[in-house]
Amino acid sequence: VDNLAADDEVVIVANSANYALSTTQNGNNRGQASVTKDNTTKTVTWTGNSVQVLTLEDGKTSGTWAFYTGSGYLYAASSSKNYLRTETTLSANSSWNITIASTGVATIKATGTNTNNWLRHNSSSSIFSCYSSGQGDVCIYKKVSAGYTITYNTNGGTAIDPTTGTKLPNPLPTPTKTGYTFKGWYTSSGIRVEVNT
Repeated sequence: VDNLAADDEVVIVANSANYALSTTQNGNNRGQASVTKDNTTKTVTWTGNSVQVLTLEDGKTSGTWAFYTGSGYLYAASSSKNYLRTETTLSANSSWNITIASTGVATIKATGTNTNNWLRHNSSSSIFSCYSSGQGDVCIYKKVSAGYTITYNTNGGTAIDPTTGTKLPNPLPTPTKTGYTFKGWYTSSGIRVEVNT
């Protein structure tokens, strides 16, 4: 949970199967969509638009999270039925406590009054829904945007470690070299680049 932050894009995936929460909102639960898991790199990939990418937001109470679908919030919708629905207004039933074990398994429980509040994967019904107990564990994978690596050639100045990310550092690092004044970065010898970060 220490690695989760508001505005992170995440995918909820079955721990023991190659399925993720899908974009299909059935009447009372969410369908599953096929994914490929790589346990070595701890990544998940898919093709198409069937996997639901959720945006994490702060939940209704401190320390809780909300899963925004783009049109509403996932919520535990019943105390007597195994329902996982989408609502347009954030509530306690769409605010989730999340704990992540060292194995990567996520315990995701809604904080509202509905007692079937544990988001789980049901492999026999091919769905994700909320339960009071049982069913399969889930994991949360963060969506990572394609990034880049910048390597700095300081021409004998102080060494600067490469920068990896999705945004340019602001400000860009400034090297020093005895007897020289740093004037800016260049893409290649003699071509100065204006950098807008």
